[in-house]
Amino acid sequence: MTPVTQLSAGGRTYPVEILHRPHKAATNHRQAGPQREAPIWEQAAALTREALAMPDCGNILVFLPGTHEIRRTIELLENSAACRGHDIFPLYSALPPADQERAINPSEKPRIIVSTNVAETSLTIPGIRTVIDTGLARASAFDPRRGINTLLIRKISRAAADQRAGRAGRTAPGRCLRLWSQADHARREEFETPEVHRIDLSEAILLLKAAGVSDPRHFRWLDAPTAASLEKAEHLLRDLHALDDIGNLTDTGREMASLPLEPRFSRLLIAGVHNGCLPETAFIAAVVQSEGIFPKGNAGNSRKDFIFPDDPSDFAGEFRAFESALESSPSRRPQSTGINNRGVKDAAQILSRLMKLFPRVCERKIDFHTHREAVAKSILAAFSDQLAIRLSQGNLACRIVGNRRGKLDEQSCVRKADSFVACEITEVEARETITHLRLATAIELPWLEEVFPDEIETTDGANYDESRRRVVRLQQRKFRDLVLDSKETDQNVPPDAAAEILAKRVLSGELVLKNWDAQVEQFTHRLACISKWMPELGLPTWTEDDRIAAVSQICHGAVSYKEIKEAPVWPTLNDWLSYQQRHLLDTHCPERIRLISGHTPKVTYDAELDPFFSAKLPQLVGTNTTPTIAGGRIPLLVHILAPNQRPWQMTKDIPNFWANGYPQMKKELAGRYPRHPWP
Repeated sequence: MTPVTQLSAGGRTYPVEILHRPHKAATNHRQAGPQREAPIWEQAAALTREALAMPDCGNILVFLPGTHEIRRTIELLENSAACRGHDIFPLYSALPPADQERAINPSEKPRIIVSTNVAETSLTIPGIRTVIDTGLARASAFDPRRGINTLLIRKISRAAADQRAGRAGRTAPGRCLRLWSQADHARREEFETPEVHRIDLSEAILLLKAAGVSDPRHFRWLDAPTAASLEKAEHLLRDLHALDDIGNLTDTGREMASLPLEPRFSRLLIAGVHNGCLPETAFIAAVVQSEGIFPKGNAGNSRKDFIFPDDPSDFAGEFRAFESALESSPSRRPQSTGINNRGVKDAAQILSRLMKLFPRVCERKIDFHTHREAVAKSILAAFSDQLAIRLSQGNLACRIVGNRRGKLDEQSCVRKADSFVACEITEVEARETITHLRLATAIELPWLEEVFPDEIETTDGANYDESRRRVVRLQQRKFRDLVLDSKETDQNVPPDAAAEILAKRVLSGELVLKNWDAQVEQFTHRLACISKWMPELGLPTWTEDDRIAAVSQICHGAVSYKEIKEAPVWPTLNDWLSYQQRHLLDTHCPERIRLISGHTPKVTYDAELDPFFSAKLPQLVGTNTTPTIAGGRIPLLVHILAPNQRPWQMTKDIPNFWANGYPQMKKELAGRYPRHPWP
């Protein structure tokens, strides 16, 4: 056996004082309600100035989520008198190596280093005595609104916060100022969630398939993804026609895997090349993956100036705004158009990179009107799972693939279209989850037959009309689970389907059969009991399936509740047993039992409880043994009634009752009921 060698490495650390400084929004005394919370860079700069006023602050390390926040923080610190005499350096992974060295290497002046989480574990910075932690980081995650993996700002875990604080205790005692409360800290996750559990795995699955991994579930993941995330990714790839029904890579899937893009956008561009509208689809991919042409939260006031009622797609208006921003002076854009400059720049860069992926395709001017049908079919190929059908022209409510409901954006140009595809879906949770649909493109339903010929299904069946409590014939055309059109009629309703639908509602209690009474219930319990107690008799059982079959038989031939409400029940149940079988049932599970006194009390059966009968004392006279049924196998539980007709004792041991119970009963009750016969 090979000996195991253990290695341990310890590092000297010093105590670090943790100070929580949650940001408090200032109150506007002139207006009701709190002011908008200050940007994170203003909060970080204020906390840095507070740290500079503390004794022995040393070099300061400020953690921020990204480069934009770093630049804004440095601008504020460089203009602050409190930071005079300090060198201020940015630090992030995309920074040139020489600039990273300047931030890390010792200098004559005290330093303030404003960094992303690259300084959390990857780099060691000497001389840090104070850490300013905003508690945020950009982490890979799936953005459901845009349908892509992206870097989202998230709260760091408690373990990451401890790692950051430890940077202040490497060479001497230090302190860490956290921009959140102790209560917030306690609510944070203990450790960071592995990236494979945060992102959409469709691109990873596509690349694994292209590399010859037939089943990603057997791949040696560092952190295994959940079965649900794998299934979701494979489902999307099948929708994109990258995988066939058994999970093999298709020719389209191989072409998609060759592009350095998310599968949805590689499918969009491939469809754009095939349909002759690559410039338009590349622009769509650029806009959806960027920050957006219009600022979030003010999009309505900005977009309305660029969207025209006859536009076939909201991207037509986005492109007008994009062109307007590129042609106008950058200094004038925010005031004149309300356009997001960073979003425009971001989209332009992405668009340029996307077009370079297809150098042999001739570039031309983007025109959403001329290439309306080609663009719509290309979007369908990539966003078929976000196809929506309007519920009516009177509102913006829609039905979406996946049994979802949504609401079209009020500023969309396709408000009059019966069907459309949305490239952005946002779910907002309030009293109920509301799904908002943006960046929509109108489509015509016949195009689905061309793009997805194998996924259009026509059904002809039955449906229950709740208002009339009646089954109608329903003819539907569906795309996956989304109903494209339907027609109801009272003519030629399928009888078997109608009986099944009515029976389900009877069994659920929604509809009541007047003649399914207590006597019927007792019959079914007797049948269930005898088949359990005496299986050798070979009598029919009474299971839930049998109950369904019986109710369905009663409902057969009817299409409405009116027809079954008072339908006879016993004819169906009488046919359940032959004459001989009914004789066996009556013999071994009788409805009544005959006592020595001549009385015949009714036996109550229940499939889950002991069978019993109730009797008064005079009726039990002469009964010295416990009555039994089922060939003597099952003793009956006897409810012995007091003179007030209430059970005084319940027993399966009649001899013991006469010997011990009866004397006690007579002692307690004879005085209260002197006229009652006491044998």
